Amino acid sequence: MKLNSLVKKSILDMQLLKWGKTPANFLRLNFGENPEIFPQAIQVARKELKKINFYPDPEKLSLRKLIAKKEKLDCENIFIGNGIDGLIELVAKVFVEENDEVLIPTPTFPAYIAATELMGGIIKKCPLEVDFSLDFNKFLAKITTKTKLIFIASPNNPTGNILFSLKEIEKLLKKFTGIAVIDEAYFEFSGITALPLIKKYKNLIVFRGFSKAFGLAGVRVGVAFADIEIIEYFKKSEGSSQVFAVNRIAIACARAVLKNTKKANEFVEKFKVHKIKFEEKLAKISGIKIVPTTTSFSLFTTPILAKAFRDKMLDKKIAIKAMDIFENAPENLVYSAVPKAKDQKKVIKAIKEIICQN
Repeated sequence: MKLNSLVKKSILDMQLLKWGKTPANFLRLNFGENPEIFPQAIQVARKELKKINFYPDPEKLSLRKLIAKKEKLDCENIFIGNGIDGLIELVAKVFVEENDEVLIPTPTFPAYIAATELMGGIIKKCPLEVDFSLDFNKFLAKITTKTKLIFIASPNNPTGNILFSLKEIEKLLKKFTGIAVIDEAYFEFSGITALPLIKKYKNLIVFRGFSKAFGLAGVRVGVAFADIEIIEYFKKSEGSSQVFAVNRIAIACARAVLKNTKKANEFVEKFKVHKIKFEEKLAKISGIKIVPTTTSFSLFTTPILAKAFRDKMLDKKIAIKAMDIFENAPENLVYSAVPKAKDQKKVIKAIKEIICQN
């Protein structure tokens, strides 16, 4: 018997999602990470290392209480997962069955596609316009009786813009009887949230995280806000088989952010200034055009194809992302994290040299 005859059909049919490999000695700018770490998180992580022989709190109650207080919600409306990626997969596990349809705009975060395909679901797409906006009426027209779930990144990843106004999200929720997920991984940069609608619509789930704004991408903490009934389904699914999915160091780091609100806000504002300065330097390079984003990453167009630009940057030991890997994205669009201040000179110099050579 061949091994593949034992594998789920949905796995056999899936396309392997390649996130890319970056050598350790390269400057990694292809994942949009914050180049700094929230200092108080480092302090608590060191203390928590002394307890790594013990499992973390399966209820994550101390962290949920801090989040509930900050957002003026009940703990029962909050679920903590292993990063937003883990929550995306959890939503698919709970709601998507074979041949269920899941609607997404394109391009958008590819994990939505992978999680849907994992469960045997079918992805339906609504392409963005040339300027990366989303025609709301076109999107609504894509919803059918077969549509079970909708994923919306707000701001969108990888285009960095807000696709739906809050009025449009509410209009969507009134029309749609399935589950709508609003992924607010970059909320601290956009300041726009659908969270107040949680109390009004039982089919809404909102995601938040600590990865981008607070430099905690490596410890993986994602937060899902939803009606208590949805949270109970999450507990039943992951709480039964993956009760310790969020490790104790991750919980402690997230708590450090929430217990030091003033410093956390200052940390985010400092990054925003850092990003503005980086983009000002980029904009001065002839042939480079900045695409505005309300995220932790920068987008810009180059006078050469993004793939060629990416390869030339790799030659200089700098990893960026060519956006043409995404469906419906321009061929000359480039994605880059914001480098540390000490690395910006190296990055700007490399880009200038590549542009001048072409």
